[in-house]
Amino acid sequence: MKQITCIGIGLGNPNTMTLAAKHAVESCDLLIGAARMLSAFSHVSGSTFVSCKTNEICDYIIQHPQFQNIGLLFSGDTGFYSGAKNFTRQFRQLQQAGEYRIEHICGVSSLSYFCAKLQIPWDDTAVISLHGRETPWLPAVRANQKTFLLTGGAWSAENICQALCAHQMENASVFVGSNLSYENESIVSGFAKSLATQTFPALSVVLIEHTAPQPKIVTHGLPDDSFIRGNVPMTKSEVRSIALSKLRLEPCDIVYDIGAGTGSVSVEIALQIPYGCVYAVEKAPKALALLEQNKTQLGADCMEIISGTAPGACTDLPAPSKVFIGGSSGNMKAILSLLLEKNPAVRIVITAISIETLTETITRCKELALPVLDITQACISKAKQMGRYHMMTGQNPVYIITAQRT
Repeated sequence: MKQITCIGIGLGNPNTMTLAAKHAVESCDLLIGAARMLSAFSHVSGSTFVSCKTNEICDYIIQHPQFQNIGLLFSGDTGFYSGAKNFTRQFRQLQQAGEYRIEHICGVSSLSYFCAKLQIPWDDTAVISLHGRETPWLPAVRANQKTFLLTGGAWSAENICQALCAHQMENASVFVGSNLSYENESIVSGFAKSLATQTFPALSVVLIEHTAPQPKIVTHGLPDDSFIRGNVPMTKSEVRSIALSKLRLEPCDIVYDIGAGTGSVSVEIALQIPYGCVYAVEKAPKALALLEQNKTQLGADCMEIISGTAPGACTDLPAPSKVFIGGSSGNMKAILSLLLEKNPAVRIVITAISIETLTETITRCKELALPVLDITQACISKAKQMGRYHMMTGQNPVYIITAQRT
């Protein structure tokens, strides 16, 4: 049986390699990796192949059966945002067929190295990679005292600091590490506002300490006075809680809030789906201004505000998994048609105050073969103090309709 060893070689400096990794490299008759990695092992006998593309590596191994002990070099640790993951997944079929045996040798990751340099424990740190991927990271910073980021793409260290300043976290402590383990290693620290104007190498790592993280609220139902309202309609807390429970939100959902008003529903959704996105669709200029204010003050980072009237304003948006409709501007059938065209299995929750709106909603759902799963009427009364007594004051009844094709 042929041996393939995925070797974590640490941060690049040979001193960050484990003895197990060094012994594995020396025993291989073929080493595969990026040119900069292979250059560090020019003294080792055996053949080399320069590549970091999974498909290319797999094809080369299959086309060269003469090699019996193959080493694949990966920077850092094979289990920490490493290409070893994709390679192992793709080569698993040959491994199961008994032709190859795959082994992983762990290495020193940038996370463990950097935190050791800072003398900061990392067992309570949120870890996110922005290298070659789009991952929402601001919610993690808001919710955790420490967040570690692998930079990349549009998210350089300075852009991260600028985003922190734009989201009212300019006083967060930031540590930036560049060229870790090399002679020109650089570690810079300061408040986000002071580092936002500096420039750092493209592939840096960032550790953010947020001294006042927001608590991780796991239920919806923010008090109504949490929102800036003005004279714009708002879905009240109790009705909002029922509607959100009907949506059955998941962390990665794409959600539309049509007729967003003040954004009370959009904000609550955004706080529940840290890896998704909620599109708040609203046409009224006054409401649009309030949406922006409530988004900022409540930290709804994965909320995007869309100016316009549905369905037209939703045409170019990604297909939704869930939709809340608080106002249709008389376009209920056209809205439902577009939603079903984008995702036939979309889950839709609609609120209605009038019997006419309820009737129209049920009629339109029937016309579009969209099953109505549930209709709930919420009649909410809240206590109001009058002298020495508390009297219950009733709010307008609200119908909550849930529809989805099973």
